[in-house]
Amino acid sequence: MPESTLTKKAITKSLKKLTKEKPFDKIVISEIADGCGINRQTFYYHFKDKYALLKWIYSTEYIEPNMKDVTFENWDSRILKILDQLKADKEFSINTIKHANNILITFFIEVAEDLFEDAINLLDERNVVDHQTRKFFARFFAYGLCGMITEWVLGGMVEEPKTISNNLKLLLDSSEKAAYQKMHNELNS
Repeated sequence: MPESTLTKKAITKSLKKLTKEKPFDKIVISEIADGCGINRQTFYYHFKDKYALLKWIYSTEYIEPNMKDVTFENWDSRILKILDQLKADKEFSINTIKHANNILITFFIEVAEDLFEDAINLLDERNVVDHQTRKFFARFFAYGLCGMITEWVLGGMVEEPKTISNNLKLLLDSSEKAAYQKMHNELNS
């Protein structure tokens, strides 16, 4: 593993430890750096600020490993893995989503919107839906997904991740069927 990645992982470990002790918005860079035995300048060499670190953590630990090679057949199991990981890191997840909410929600929505837009493009092979409408649909589903996950985290992760992933699958499968039926009816009328 490259030294840069090792340093980033040490910084991550330090931040995660600190989030067990105090709210994310009260943590300062010097505390993160001290926690892993580096100086502030080394932190800034790797990350612009603590929010960039947070985005890196969520990207590398939750999103990228689980959304790589996502398909229509496996997306619900990938979401389930993310939910399971969030629950395994419960203190970190609740603390950071609660105290860096706007930054993280914007980031999550951007990522989810790109994934939904790719999915919509694959579903609409005939280009029946125009570009603006596709973007609207993608944004709508991204807000819904991110809102539900955020609500679940901030509510203490009471529901089992499997229940949430099953409900999301049911909702999206039903939406897909309804959209297909609507398009089928319009094309045949």
